Amino acid sequence: MEDKQNNTIDVQRHANGRWDIYLNRPKSYNGYIPALGIELRDVFRAAEEDSSCLFTTLRGHGSVFCVGGDMGFFSGLLENQADEREVLKVVLELADLIKAMLSMQKPIIGCVHGAVAGAGMALMLAADWIIAEKNTVFNPAYSQIGLTPDGGLSYLLSDVLGRHKALEWLIRSDKRDTAWAKENGLINIIATDDNIETELDSLHKYYISRSQLVNQGIKKCVNLGYIESFEAVVRTEAEEFVAAQRRIDFAEGINAFLSKRKPEFTN
Repeated sequence: MEDKQNNTIDVQRHANGRWDIYLNRPKSYNGYIPALGIELRDVFRAAEEDSSCLFTTLRGHGSVFCVGGDMGFFSGLLENQADEREVLKVVLELADLIKAMLSMQKPIIGCVHGAVAGAGMALMLAADWIIAEKNTVFNPAYSQIGLTPDGGLSYLLSDVLGRHKALEWLIRSDKRDTAWAKENGLINIIATDDNIETELDSLHKYYISRSQLVNQGIKKCVNLGYIESFEAVVRTEAEEFVAAQRRIDFAEGINAFLSKRKPEFTN
């Protein structure tokens, strides 16, 4: 196994062709920051081009998979009065990462645990096959801090849940468990702590027993129209996200989150 660890991403390459790609900000609960997004996008592109890589996993070091955007980072944007172009750049870089994942011909297996929220949910849903540890909780979370979704989550969730369920959940932003997630198609497999590797080995054997070119062709066909619609949605998401972060409600949402209290939005 050959390993490569960056500031925010840890890549572990296995002799059987599997690349384990870990979000590597455990002290910040793998909160998303632009540097993480850029490094993750570049790793996926490298995996796509490397003939020794057959498939990848996306995982998280620490107690959770990803809690979404790093609140410290977004609080800094508020304090520094970041202009719209800077915020738009952050949103579009996340969208570029999700598009890179959807465009990959090689499979991505999402392995999630602990908590999956916000942008972390977009990362999870951009994977092709999702394994979740039994006690994982899921929450879009955006409305709790006065923001609209980014990373194409509004589209990804609507595709999985249907328009009405997605709209309800994005507005409610409440926690859902793995049983609900599996029943509603967000994940494929519920695993216990000690059988994640068993499930991955099973999937690995399944994939290599099929023609890799056929697997890649199937993924390309399924995702082609999906990506075109996704691009249209992320443009609107970016506009709404930038508009939302200018409002007082966003500042209140961030301050309430950091103070561990319920936000009082003024609309």
